[in-house]
Amino acid sequence: MEDNQTVHIISHTHWDREWYLPYERHHILLVELMDRLLEALENNQGYKSFHLDGQTIMLDDYVQVRPEMKVENIY
Repeated sequence: MEDNQTVHIISHTHWDREWYLPYERHHILLVELMDRLLEALENNQGYKSFHLDGQTIMLDDYVQVRPEMKVENIY
């Protein structure tokens, strides 16, 4: 058995809009999460990716509050 093993840690979230809190409270938590996440991705060279679990609706919810963060025509 080899002693050297590689471990991958994947930063991620599975965001449920209205699972246990009202939508409005979740929306506030989402904006706080995304603000911190974007700051970390921008300022920490070792933090290179984040997995949204295929839930792009959270991006729409975020730019609803932070329209200045919307990126147009990225493709």
